[in-house]
Amino acid sequence: IFNEKLGLNKNVVRIPQGIDIRNYNSNRIKDAGIPGDLMNIGKNRICYVGSFHQTFDFNLVRRLAVATPYATVILIGNETSEARKKLDCKNVVFLGWKHCKLLPIYMNYMDLFIIPYLLNEHGKGVFPTKLFEYLYFKKPVVSTALPDILEYEKYLYVAHTAEEFIKYVQNSLFEGENKLSTIPDDHFDRFIS
Repeated sequence: IFNEKLGLNKNVVRIPQGIDIRNYNSNRIKDAGIPGDLMNIGKNRICYVGSFHQTFDFNLVRRLAVATPYATVILIGNETSEARKKLDCKNVVFLGWKHCKLLPIYMNYMDLFIIPYLLNEHGKGVFPTKLFEYLYFKKPVVSTALPDILEYEKYLYVAHTAEEFIKYVQNSLFEGENKLSTIPDDHFDRFIS
């Protein structure tokens, strides 16, 4: 959208999403401990935070769950009956909506974050607002190839196909791959704050 509008007027300014860094106080997050509804979910936690809107790729998430039976796909957000029906897999867990003050505590206990959005006309105009919150935790992030996310590719894995998406998730979970591990701390701190 930015490039499209820039072609119409050179005075267009892009203001990217941000996070309320005060909500991500590391001491508060550590002191909170693991939430009760995560205690019985083992390691290899794949997390999505958000809504199940027209851009959410149910088929991709279902394929991911089936392809990674030793992981749990944890979905945080207001689930719908449609979402529950489409993602009826034994290793998909809906935790429901969580207050923004609690989200960092939950996110701290995840192993990987996903942005599973469709690359349709609507999806091409979406910027996932959770990206910077995900990145804050320096854990792997895997996204579909949304146009507005491509400029952040040095920080996350960007998949152009379902197979690539699943491969990035599996490599990150089971082989320890993480693009953020190659970013110097001072550079990352400037980027995220």
